[in-house]
Amino acid sequence: MGLPVKITERDNSLSLFIGDRKFNVFQGDVLDLPAEAIVCPVGPEMDFKSGLARIVCQAAGGNELRKERPVFPEPFGKVVVLPGGRLKAKYIFLAVILGELDHDRMRLYIRQAVDRAIRYAEFLRLKSLSFPVLGCPRSNPAYSLVAKEMLEDMLQYFHRRNTKLKSIFLSAFNSDAYQTLKNQVKFLFVD
Repeated sequence: MGLPVKITERDNSLSLFIGDRKFNVFQGDVLDLPAEAIVCPVGPEMDFKSGLARIVCQAAGGNELRKERPVFPEPFGKVVVLPGGRLKAKYIFLAVILGELDHDRMRLYIRQAVDRAIRYAEFLRLKSLSFPVLGCPRSNPAYSLVAKEMLEDMLQYFHRRNTKLKSIFLSAFNSDAYQTLKNQVKFLFVD
């Protein structure tokens, strides 16, 4: 791959340095991460009724965020940029992922959402971006499928583009998702 790689591990986090770029896999709340933008999975209707979308909407200011979102349904894989409201982050990137039940299409939409979120971060000249574990809980995708798709796309992007984006945070709220992300990072770079 060309660039030097270094991995450091601490309680509830694993950092991967590729040259001067950093991936940080973190177990905890995505809202606690020091990123300029947060990726938030939503369904095509962008209704903010459940899961992380509801939590992010409430933390950002609720009704104000609802007024900013698109009125019409959006296609899977699309990313919509909204202001961060009361969040520490400047922006919320709504990634249309939830509701897709087919795992092959979900892989495609995860890759599209990751790629588009990174491109928007570049366009906005951001230096940091945070992602939760993407995918649709109703389809019960294996964390390994989601981790592989997210990490491979992020790493490919960094290797083929010279970007100002210096840090990507990956947040896993539960220990199973965190362990899977951590194992996938080690598999990609240590084995």
